[in-house]
Formats: sequence, C-alpha cells, structure tokens
Amino acid sequence: MLDVWTHRYRSKTAPQAVIASAFALEQDYGIGTTWAGSRDSAEKIAALILSRFCRKRVEVRNAR
Repeated sequence: MLDVWTHRYRSKTAPQAVIASAFALEQDYGIGTTWAGSRDSAEKIAALILSRFCRKRVEVRNAR
C-alpha cells in the first residue's frame, strides 16, 4: 500500500481515490483486495488463493 500512498504508479489517479475504491469494493460488493507489496508476493498470494479455491470446489463436489 506504500506504493499507492507515495503515488508510485503511472495513473494520474489520486492515491486516496485508489484506496477508497478498493475499500468500497470490499464493503459494497464483498470483493476483497490484497496489498501484496511486490509482484513476486502478489504471484505467490494469488497462487495460494486459487489453490485453496480449487480444493474447496473439489470438496464440495465430492460431498454431493
């Protein structure tokens, strides 16, 4: 999130707007956001989230 606060991205969007939009997605639609800190961390987190999602889908399917 430090990159957002310090405006280390190409868009001209204000940092406050970026963070407010992320929080609104969570509160209004239940869509979570993850601040990973780096691309490498983001890739690892995404892989973990997707692996868990797939495992849960298989568990639900097998429970039927």
